[in-house]
Amino acid sequence: MKMLDYANTRDIPVWTALNLLDFLKMKDEASFSHFDWSNNSLSFRLNSSLKHSHGLTFMVPAMHGDQKISLITKDGGKTFFPIRKVKSVDYAFVTVRGGSDHEFVITYRD
Repeated sequence: MKMLDYANTRDIPVWTALNLLDFLKMKDEASFSHFDWSNNSLSFRLNSSLKHSHGLTFMVPAMHGDQKISLITKDGGKTFFPIRKVKSVDYAFVTVRGGSDHEFVITYRD
């Protein structure tokens, strides 16, 4: 119980084995397709048919050469993307609800 108390005081999620299995199934089932690069924009489709309460997150490099991400759209609308450093490289993190396909456009600008 000390471990659960520790996790709760630090807002660390604790999942059951079934919750973890459902997440892994959703992650493994998801795929990317329809990639296109033009005018400093990357577009693609995220394909997902399974849902999970914590969503599905993917990472995109925050920089392309000397240009940084200025906008990410999901299904034609702006979407939130925090920038986080992973192994000294900045990435934009995008989280969506699983269970449906989404169209993304990542736009890089000076």
